[in-house]
Amino acid sequence: MKAPPWVHALSERWRRVAAARADLWPGDPLAAALPQLARELEAEAERHDAEALTIREAAQESGYSQAHLRDMVRQGVLPATGTDGPVRVRRGDLPRRSVATQGQPVSSAARELGRSVQRSRSRR
Repeated sequence: MKAPPWVHALSERWRRVAAARADLWPGDPLAAALPQLARELEAEAERHDAEALTIREAAQESGYSQAHLRDMVRQGVLPATGTDGPVRVRRGDLPRRSVATQGQPVSSAARELGRSVQRSRSRR
């Protein structure tokens, strides 16, 4: 599993800063520490995404219902981890609902989107 893109971007930025500082100030302790911190950040992000969550935990984190996530596992869209005990899924494999629709039933979110589109059209 690879860390999310923002983690790699930040790690690369830290590495560039470290290289620039090392050029300007040989022996700079921050220049020596930043590459190690970047590696630790990437490793921690990978561990975080690899964590196996129960369907309940996955639903809380993703914004999708437990039933929908179970359906996704049954259909093979969302891979399950392990074979014993309750179904678990890796955090990094979870689909994410937009923040605007999290916690709302899909039909409610769809109605709100429709209203928003109607309002924008009526302003024209």
